[in-house]
Amino acid sequence: MHDLIQDLAIIRSLLDVYIAQYRDEENSLVGSDLEKLEELALAMPSSESLEQICQTFGLSPFERLILLCCVGQAIDLEFPKLFAIAHNKAESNYPTFQLATQCLPEPHWDALTNSHPLRRWQLVHCATSPELPRACLQIDEAILHYLMGEPYSDPLLSETIALCSDSSLTDISLQPSYQKIVEQAVPLFYAPQSKMPIVQLCGRLRESQREIAAKVSEELQLPLYCLPSDAIKSDRTEIQSLVMRWQRWFALAPSLLLVEVNESASIEERDHRWATDAFLNKVKVPVLVATDQRLQLSHPVVVTFDVAGLEYAEQLQLWQAAWPDPEGEFGDHLERLAAQFRLSAAMIQTASAAVLSDSELAPEERGHKLWDFCRLQARPELEGLAQHIDVRATGDDLVLPEREKTILRHILTHVRRQAKVYQNWGFASKNQRGLGLSVLFAGVSGTGKTTAAEVLAHELKLDLFRIDLSSVMSKYIGETEKNLRRIFDAAEKGGGILLFDEADALFGKRTEVKDSHDRHANIE
Repeated sequence: MHDLIQDLAIIRSLLDVYIAQYRDEENSLVGSDLEKLEELALAMPSSESLEQICQTFGLSPFERLILLCCVGQAIDLEFPKLFAIAHNKAESNYPTFQLATQCLPEPHWDALTNSHPLRRWQLVHCATSPELPRACLQIDEAILHYLMGEPYSDPLLSETIALCSDSSLTDISLQPSYQKIVEQAVPLFYAPQSKMPIVQLCGRLRESQREIAAKVSEELQLPLYCLPSDAIKSDRTEIQSLVMRWQRWFALAPSLLLVEVNESASIEERDHRWATDAFLNKVKVPVLVATDQRLQLSHPVVVTFDVAGLEYAEQLQLWQAAWPDPEGEFGDHLERLAAQFRLSAAMIQTASAAVLSDSELAPEERGHKLWDFCRLQARPELEGLAQHIDVRATGDDLVLPEREKTILRHILTHVRRQAKVYQNWGFASKNQRGLGLSVLFAGVSGTGKTTAAEVLAHELKLDLFRIDLSSVMSKYIGETEKNLRRIFDAAEKGGGILLFDEADALFGKRTEVKDSHDRHANIE
């Protein structure tokens, strides 16, 4: 800060000399003394933060002095007065490029252009004016705070980019499959800037992608920031500004960026996908991308890692490590949790800690609380495509013949024994497809189909979602399938029950298509 004050004192002296010359007044600094002052201005030692900016962005001595003029305007009340006197206009109490060329040493015109550091990196901003050389110059807020000794942070980016490194992510011991991805990804970010790759993490569990990203940032010794792709506007100018500001952030405070792509099947989101690709193609600093499916990016170097959900054995191992007596009476319950819900390591640790912290719970109560906690954490995000049903119906509310009741009991047994059959008996290792359970309730309205679904959800302690067909079905080719994929992907993660009411309107047979106008033709 002391060096910065000295810098500003020299700028003030240069302004005093210019004002004296302009007024044709005598000044104590003339001839060789003025030359010494200009030499001092060009060679003066800068504060550490100012020196960092000059070296990082390649500022010339003249550009450095312009930046100091803008700093003085922002923090020293004497500077606006000096600028007004120098312009001979009370209202022009600000620095301009024209004034800088007249009172600062070694001026050069191209310092004003967009291709040079001051404006290219938005270190200073020019007010809108028909006469650019006489436009007001103002220092960027983030740069001003940095020069005043604050850690670098951009207020404009802080609205959309958030710090996501925390101990809950970095303290987790990754499973071997995830640790292998970290070991392969870290060396990629040591490539030259011109060959810096975009690293994609593709998978359905966003929490697992964040855990991997946090470990990568820890290995690189960089803080991790998250940018939701929705925040990238579909405007070329705004994309360029976002790229520039993040690259400026990286230059002054090296960080790792995680772009989280939010999947959507709507037609309007195609512009959003283009904007995400445009941003990733322009950015030349370390970036990770978290996405459900592989993106076809135009960036020249894209490295993709598939982040599969934790397998049953990996989840069970995490559950057992989090519990003091995993082989005791709670062992079967842990197996059901591992089989029913697809949780990340962080979620498993959080759920275990939350339940174990209540020492007054009986073992049975502890099991119920843990199940409910996991069900809430894994609840799928189906906003706009499904309605969460508050389940209240029980078996006593359902009046059915004994044969149908027996079928419902068999369904419950099937679900409850999935862990034993698929995992302990090894059926899941042979085939990972078709491990879910599909149940068809057929009958006229009022016979209890929806109530039967509620009873199953109540007995199994699972969430029940009614699928909104009006939101799923689309007139655009391929959009219905995308909506269905979102539904099934989210439900697989959350372990809930999907109720397709009036399903015959959605799941038609190909043989039922009579002509090109048949509504099932596009749906299929």
